[in-house]
Amino acid sequence: MNKEKHESLEGSFLSTIKSESSLEIAKESAEIAIDAFLDEGILRDIPIVGFITNLAKSGISIRERLFIEKVLKFLSPLNQYSREERSHFLEQLDESELKKASQTIILYLERLDSLEKPEMLGKIFTAFMKGDIPYKTMMYFAHFVDTVFIIVWNDYFSAIEDARNKYVFSPTVHLDDALALEKAGFYSEKLEHEKEYNTDLGNEYIVSSKRTLELTQAGWEFTQLVFAVPENDGYYCNRSRFDVTIENT
Repeated sequence: MNKEKHESLEGSFLSTIKSESSLEIAKESAEIAIDAFLDEGILRDIPIVGFITNLAKSGISIRERLFIEKVLKFLSPLNQYSREERSHFLEQLDESELKKASQTIILYLERLDSLEKPEMLGKIFTAFMKGDIPYKTMMYFAHFVDTVFIIVWNDYFSAIEDARNKYVFSPTVHLDDALALEKAGFYSEKLEHEKEYNTDLGNEYIVSSKRTLELTQAGWEFTQLVFAVPENDGYYCNRSRFDVTIENT
């Protein structure tokens, strides 16, 4: 889509967020094949969906259909707030940042490589809309979602849930997943040396080294927000519990 279309999409995007009927329709149709809803014209009552369908000259394309599905899943986390609440939240935001955030969300939704990611993005935008996270943090978090393969996110979430269900102290995050997350800035490497003192030579020498991937502060805040790990969680109140040992040498 070109720049002019994105500028038009931006307005329909914000209208969709503020609309009571839009989120109700999205809630009802998110788990149902959308073709029937499109045929009946119900989904066209959602401003951004109506805008997209009007772009199609000879029927809706696969790309447009998938984008609509992404929009519906993105809207899901916003359903917990009323139209009045959403409008109030948006009015409190800096107008320039809100405009840039809307453009960013549209661009990310258009290119996300999984239909599971839009709901993650919806949680992030909801936090931004409420003022829980600033614009810059929203951008970082959106980058995390976009950059990391969905299979890695699913593995990461499964590790958290498995540890919680089994009352295990630390989630078992797979090394390959942690390495993939490191590339996105979710983890950072820490190198620790075990040393011993040589009394004859009067110096220290390294006995072994441990390389650890530590969850960054941004990664920890993302985990709390997107995967619902609260600060007062008895098992996950410390981000160091998500660290991953690479190897001992």
